[in-house]
Amino acid sequence: MKYISRSFINKLLCYTNIVKVISSKINVKKVGNKYIAFCPFHLEKNPSFVINENDKYYYCFGCKTYGNIIDFLMRFNHINFLDSIKELCNINCLDFKFNYLNYNKKLYDNKNYYLKLILKICNIYHNSLLFDKESFFVKNILFNRGINIKLIKFFLIGYSSKKIINKINYYFNKNEIKFFIKLGILKKKSNKIYDSLYNRIIFPIYDIYNRIIAFSGRTIYKNYKYKYINIKKNLYFNKKYCLYGFNYIRKKNLKLNKILIVEGYFDVITLNKYGIYYVVGLLGSHICIKQIIFLYNYTNKIIFCYDGDESGLISTKKTLFLMLKYINLNKKLYFIFLPSNYDPDLFIRENGILNFKNKINKAKSLYDILCYCILKKNCFSYENKIFFVNKFLSFINKINSPLIKLFLYNKLYKKVGLNQNKIISIIKNFYNNKIFIKNNNIFRYLISILLKYTYLSNYININDKIFNLIYIYNLSLFLKIVNICLFNNNISILGIMNYFNNNRIKFYIEYLYINNFIYIKKNNEKFVFFNILNKLKIFLINKKINFYYSKYSISKWNIKRKKKIWNLIKLKNFIL
Repeated sequence: MKYISRSFINKLLCYTNIVKVISSKINVKKVGNKYIAFCPFHLEKNPSFVINENDKYYYCFGCKTYGNIIDFLMRFNHINFLDSIKELCNINCLDFKFNYLNYNKKLYDNKNYYLKLILKICNIYHNSLLFDKESFFVKNILFNRGINIKLIKFFLIGYSSKKIINKINYYFNKNEIKFFIKLGILKKKSNKIYDSLYNRIIFPIYDIYNRIIAFSGRTIYKNYKYKYINIKKNLYFNKKYCLYGFNYIRKKNLKLNKILIVEGYFDVITLNKYGIYYVVGLLGSHICIKQIIFLYNYTNKIIFCYDGDESGLISTKKTLFLMLKYINLNKKLYFIFLPSNYDPDLFIRENGILNFKNKINKAKSLYDILCYCILKKNCFSYENKIFFVNKFLSFINKINSPLIKLFLYNKLYKKVGLNQNKIISIIKNFYNNKIFIKNNNIFRYLISILLKYTYLSNYININDKIFNLIYIYNLSLFLKIVNICLFNNNISILGIMNYFNNNRIKFYIEYLYINNFIYIKKNNEKFVFFNILNKLKIFLINKKINFYYSKYSISKWNIKRKKKIWNLIKLKNFIL
């Protein structure tokens, strides 16, 4: 029997930005801290549809409908539960998989049973650290790091001593021990059971709902092959979806202006001790794509603080290369660089929390990070310059934001001493020709440019369906002028005016030709014209969408009409 696990659904809801998905279906506006819209499920004059971004649900004060994003997609698209799950998986780039229920492994597939056993063994590890004589020297290690009994109890830190196996055999039956072997907490060799986390400090790993789902063990000796060991990936635990300490952020209901990412568990605990609560720890050496998407749903600013050693630099490079395509004008990325062989925990203990906060406030920008990762020597020789530019460009080309690219190019040319005039002129042209106009002035701008540069008509498709969405008189005038220019190469303004009999139209055309509504630099008219033309297309699409909303009540919203609106919104997003 196949089914979708509740843990996967919860994970999907956490990763989904409910505002983004709903705003792709209907027009949503931000008012204060809320997002409001006209309810798509009933006809109304004033918007009463409210979206709560943090708690991930919607509510309509008019028709009293409410739910999460899955409920919304089912109602809006008239689809079933399974199809809505598949659509959300596509949006979040997650793989959709069914789970298959094997009745011989019922215990393994029962999440409540899983959570109870994990919590039970967590308490055994925790009590071992608090009360076993063998754990006395481990407590001293923690005390030397500034982690007191209060913090040990708050974070439920444990220790796997020699007595753990005896306690496990006493408190758990054979089926439960088999269950722990499957999870990788226990190992079986020659009919003997061993603790795979033996002689390690145990850190419980939580999901975002503050439930313990796994463990990670940290060695207390330097000669161990692996510093950290996690339990095996299973139905309820995957380290790609987990961030240590994020449950405490949600528990405190913090407004996340930024999130600080560190490597170690001790770093998270120490920073929490000193009041820096917006911190999470990775369960591996570097971040993965799913964690990036998850974090950028909660905040627009991510600060990384890797350890100041060679492995920290390697992690910085990998992280940077992975995250560049997610950076834009809203989503920001910063890095903190610590001295060699320092981690946040050690740095705070030796230099104090104020010095670390100064590091956070002076976190390095994107350009400084690129230079730090690539440039180890001064760019004096041509060989070093060529290597630096080549490597720098390979990073920049992954960025999706054109404006960020432009400024990074400018910084690059300054760094290696190349001619800056060209890049500066590109930036100036970008700002001079970035047009902020009202919808009422779109036709005025378009026609005035077309009258002066008639060759632009060759680039316009008069049969474009967007132009037929809705009738506007100025649009028909614009299309008529386009048609005249298409069939008359290099036609003059007088020639265009002769096609019209109405003196008022002739006067209007002459007025548009004479007046310079916008300053256009030489050879840049094409860029400006198509910038405004795209604004026209978006204006027409919005007009058509608003027409559907105003004319048809909820009872007349059939699947065909919803598909039309959905296609219009997709077309608008494509143009944007």
